[in-house]
Amino acid sequence: SSDGMDKAAQQGSPRRNNIKNKGTPEKGQVWDSIGDNLNAMDYPKFKVSKRSCRDRWTLLRTKLWNVLDSQAREMVMKGRESKRKSGSDAVEFLRQKAKLDHALKDEELQLRKDQQSQTMLLLQQQQQMNQAFLSLVNKMLSKEKN
Repeated sequence: SSDGMDKAAQQGSPRRNNIKNKGTPEKGQVWDSIGDNLNAMDYPKFKVSKRSCRDRWTLLRTKLWNVLDSQAREMVMKGRESKRKSGSDAVEFLRQKAKLDHALKDEELQLRKDQQSQTMLLLQQQQQMNQAFLSLVNKMLSKEKN
């Protein structure tokens, strides 16, 4: 099926191949009507002929088809280029995830150590204050006894 899409992309849009440039009186009347309607407008002001309307329409239609064809070709090429992730990609992803997890655990451990050291320092300061208070109380009691 991709070969068929390639051929269609190389040959252009199938719609383009089906359109014949045969003019009919009815089509001529339609283009006359379009030109007359554009010329009758006050703003923006136009001065066009049946042929200029038809030529402009053909140009715009061709540009649109070219854009659509190039987009279709790009989609086909992207489809071919995309590949399924291999096992090595999964292994690399897991390796990176493990490194990140390890770094996070190390950081958490360091934070716990810092918190414990701060707690120990606070406890030591409280003990020193308690000892100083007790020694002060003992001095005052010994002075009262004397």
